[in-house]
Amino acid sequence: LEVNKERNELTIRDASYYLDKIAPIVADEDRPEKQQIREESFPIKYARIEDLALLLKENLSPEGRILELDDERGLISIKDTSYHLFKLGRLIEQQDSLISKKTKKKRYRVRFASLKLAEEKAKELLSDKGRIVETPEPRDYVELVVSDVEKNLERIGEEIRKIDKLEIWERKREYTLECYYTPEEVQHRLENVLTKTRDFEGKIIRLPKARYTATQAQEEEEFILIPQEEGPIERETVSERVLERQLSRFEGDELLSREKAETEGNVIEVRDLERNIANIEKLIEEMNGKDAREEPITRTFYIKEGSLERMAVAMANILGINPDDIEGLEPEGEWMEMRVSSLEIDLGTMGPE
Repeated sequence: LEVNKERNELTIRDASYYLDKIAPIVADEDRPEKQQIREESFPIKYARIEDLALLLKENLSPEGRILELDDERGLISIKDTSYHLFKLGRLIEQQDSLISKKTKKKRYRVRFASLKLAEEKAKELLSDKGRIVETPEPRDYVELVVSDVEKNLERIGEEIRKIDKLEIWERKREYTLECYYTPEEVQHRLENVLTKTRDFEGKIIRLPKARYTATQAQEEEEFILIPQEEGPIERETVSERVLERQLSRFEGDELLSREKAETEGNVIEVRDLERNIANIEKLIEEMNGKDAREEPITRTFYIKEGSLERMAVAMANILGINPDDIEGLEPEGEWMEMRVSSLEIDLGTMGPE
């Protein structure tokens, strides 16, 4: 007597007389109602459980049935005869192995969530055949690329859709700017780091700028604080009037107090995604840093009515520059030096003849 489990066969060698007696015994025993019915759970790693269940139903015995499909744990529970459970187990292994060789690559656009969080969620759902694919080419949106069997790719897509919602990740932040950047300079720097994708653009809600009362707005003036040679000028040495004009903002018809204006006048407010807040905070930290405070700033002024040459010479004297060293200025005739006494400033050399 030989037993072949792979083919589920018994091979018997004996005299014909005995073989004729054995044949009806085997046939009588090999009936579903005489077999032991038991339950078994089979792990599914790669195939879709719903698709596999349809195939298994075609191979059940009349007494067999599928008890449970657990997609979360990847298990199929079946009740059937020992022989049919053996056949079903082999069928499941074959189908699962076949699916494991059919990996695909899929791209997921992560519109609002952190890419790091999306990667973590994907890794939790990957099979041993799956992996996160690097995407070296630059794009104007955040993208996660995953390679795995189709079942897991679908589950990853569902998980990303759950976490990738604007209302979860949109943030508003306020920052105080401690140094003297113009609103235009602040705006230019911020716009370079704000999120700009197909699905979302960060926005500057408020910039630090002087805003006057309705009466003052008609007489708007600009003041330039020029550092002395020994170092930056202390704010306390600047007149109250200059500070009020630079830092005050509209509040009814009354100016804010100097202290309140200094704390509120330089507030920046932005709206952006949580994943980009760290970049914005890094920029604000740089603008508030010691290096930024000492960095020279270039500004261009358009002279609408006055003499460009006279204005340039006046500024040169204030800055301690020889008028002959002014770039781009070619005066006609000789310079006339004139010293004028003043309580506030020495005007120095004034204009050409």
